[in-house]
Amino acid sequence: MNLVFVEMKRILKKPIFWITVVLIFAFIRSQFGSSINVSRMDKPLPNQENYGMIQTSDMEIIRKRAVSQLIQEYSINSYTTYPNGFYRNIDLNKEKNTQMTKIISAIFGVSVENIEKLQSEHSFNSEDYNEFFSGEKVSNEEFLELMDKADRLLGGGSFYSKKLIKSQFGERPMTYDEAIKNYELMIKKDKITGAYARYFCDYGGIGMGIIPVFLAVALWFQDKRSKCENLLFIRKTSSSKLVFSRYSAMLILLSLPLIIIASYYNIQIIRSFGLENTKPVYFYGYVLIWIIPVLMVVLSVGTFTTIVTNSPLGILVMMVWWFLDVFKGVSSIKGGYGHNFILRHNIIGNTQIYLNNRASIFINRGIYVLIAVVMLIISVKIYDLKREGKVFAYGIRKEKDIK
Repeated sequence: MNLVFVEMKRILKKPIFWITVVLIFAFIRSQFGSSINVSRMDKPLPNQENYGMIQTSDMEIIRKRAVSQLIQEYSINSYTTYPNGFYRNIDLNKEKNTQMTKIISAIFGVSVENIEKLQSEHSFNSEDYNEFFSGEKVSNEEFLELMDKADRLLGGGSFYSKKLIKSQFGERPMTYDEAIKNYELMIKKDKITGAYARYFCDYGGIGMGIIPVFLAVALWFQDKRSKCENLLFIRKTSSSKLVFSRYSAMLILLSLPLIIIASYYNIQIIRSFGLENTKPVYFYGYVLIWIIPVLMVVLSVGTFTTIVTNSPLGILVMMVWWFLDVFKGVSSIKGGYGHNFILRHNIIGNTQIYLNNRASIFINRGIYVLIAVVMLIISVKIYDLKREGKVFAYGIRKEKDIK
């Protein structure tokens, strides 16, 4: 434990640590705001114009919304896709445009000529929907296959794929009764605090999913540049103690600003709604389960890659992983869990979706904690081999080279 405190003192003297802390504060504050929006907890009233949107699995709604967008894009031959998270606008050539015409024709059971007429007029509105698409519709299974085929024709990355179509187009306006149910869940199950905590963790997870890697890489890489690594190699302290002490020091020191900023918003919630109506401990529970595993993995990636390569490669690795994961989560931003590294819940509410997926969230976080631990164990082994002179930066030395 003494070595952990030594590492903490050393880290606190590094400008990179304070830059990291400032970036974490600045990012979360810029996204979450300087104060909580208490109006988000207003009780829904009868006959309001809008109660928000709710996810639905109703295929009629999904089909109509998905096809409306597809036809609009088809009519002007301009499609929006996000392959690997990057925006890309697709204009189909004559051959592929003909294939898309056939796909749309098959979806609605109307002639290719009618579809081509729609494209030649370069416009689409709700009246066109009934005029052109009055033919016999395919089954839901066939519809999903055809839309997935359209996605492949566009090179992937569109919202028409089987994987994304339901989450992207499966929304409808919430009714008053549903809005009341959602409100009551936030009051009774979330105790108000939980609803805001998930929203906070959505942004907090994004920030902690990339910013801390710069600190981890800098600390290990500076050892190499300052020749301090050679001194560490000849110490009697075990490799596991050295690696885990530094890792623990980073984890503790970066968890503290997260807890501080969480407390800032937690206090606002208590002041706005009263201690008797809230559950302050929920905020810290969400931070622990939702964000700390993200921090653990990011620090492990920085530690592992820098020890193995003696280079800042970990920054690039983490940036690519972060970028792909964040953009993958956009399709289910109001409650995206599954295998995502950074869990998304960018809405105050949707409590039932969280409750339905709570078990999978715990499993998800447990897996990523395990990944972090495994990377650390491997890092210790590589570090040990380097101290023994059996490993260079990029590979194991031959035995004859070390005699």
